[in-house]
Amino acid sequence: MVRLRNRLTGWLNGRGIRRSHMFTLGRQREKEHSHQYLKSQDEAWRIDAVIDAVHDLLDGTSSVEAVTSAFVEAFTNGGSGAWEQAGSWLGKVSQSHSFLAELWRQFSRHPSARVRFRAAAFLNEMPDAIFAESFPALLTDASARVRSKTASDQFGSKDPKVHAILTARLPVEKDETVREAITFALNYTQP
Repeated sequence: MVRLRNRLTGWLNGRGIRRSHMFTLGRQREKEHSHQYLKSQDEAWRIDAVIDAVHDLLDGTSSVEAVTSAFVEAFTNGGSGAWEQAGSWLGKVSQSHSFLAELWRQFSRHPSARVRFRAAAFLNEMPDAIFAESFPALLTDASARVRSKTASDQFGSKDPKVHAILTARLPVEKDETVREAITFALNYTQP
């Protein structure tokens, strides 16, 4: 009955955060599991903060600022293993919490090419509207590394718009590595 009431009322404490339901292994087990994938255990606090923020969000006890802050810290400053897991959690949680989906826009426009590269790695996790905006922007990014990641990760796409954008970019792309990534993706996309 409590679960049903939470779904019907939707809003908690007037903060605009809805309780949601998502399967996890539990806060502590998720943390233990995540630590296996960190290159350095010095990064554990970052992914722990994300996991705590997600669980607090699911419990309805967190603020927008706290959740957003945990994701921004881990995704923009996290080392190997931390930023990837933050992106994975963000992909799951942003499906039901649109305020978090906006972080994808922020990461795609970030001043640091490193963060834009990370956003490109999660293009396929972004909601459709944000993907439609971010994909062409990242494909024309100032960084060849970002452009290459953006193109190569679209192999296998069945979206005709993706194919058209890649096709249009190929003749104007000057970097050979990026051209190879675009060609690779085009060979495995369907128009």
